[in-house]
Amino acid sequence: IRVVHEQLTRLLTEGEQQQLNTTSAFTPFANHNALYNNPYTQGKWRGAVAQYERAMIPAEKKISGKLKKHFHEIGAQPHQLLREFQRYRELVMRPAVRDELVAERETLLAQLLTYVR
Repeated sequence: IRVVHEQLTRLLTEGEQQQLNTTSAFTPFANHNALYNNPYTQGKWRGAVAQYERAMIPAEKKISGKLKKHFHEIGAQPHQLLREFQRYRELVMRPAVRDELVAERETLLAQLLTYVR
């Protein structure tokens, strides 16, 4: 969760972070100690994670647009495109981002298939 949050905030400007309220994203975890996670507290933990993920959907959609633009700027360089997908792999694996970047993932796959042949 922290890695995804750091990548999100690194790609957003200060104004966008304030607008999308990313600074308060960890509020659901305020009363939960992750080190004391056990079967009795697991429901509370899952609830906090679900609340965090719902709060981050607008930021993920904003980032999807930025990543889409970034990947298009790279163009027909399969190695560079692959490297950028790996760089942002945690973000690309998020459901909201993954759904937005279907065309870019297909482009990468086609470029890699062409390169391998």
